[in-house]
Amino acid sequence: MAEHTSSQDTLKGAKLQRTDSNCAAKWGEAQCAFCSAKFLQEVGEAASGYSTADRERWICEHCFVDFSGHYGWEIEGSHPKASN
Repeated sequence: MAEHTSSQDTLKGAKLQRTDSNCAAKWGEAQCAFCSAKFLQEVGEAASGYSTADRERWICEHCFVDFSGHYGWEIEGSHPKASN
């Protein structure tokens, strides 16, 4: 698990978009805000993950799973499940 830093607090409640390495390549060298994994189409690098709408912050799949509950992220275009 990646280590938490206070700069990551800006991602609390963020609305994220599903992205892949093709999208990341268009925005320059993108890397995970938590573990610094690079989003590239190379073996051993993150091939997909999530980003903020402005593409300023990126989160890899692994860190998304680890931290989504704590940060309360919402995926744009998805709808929360209704509770009964």
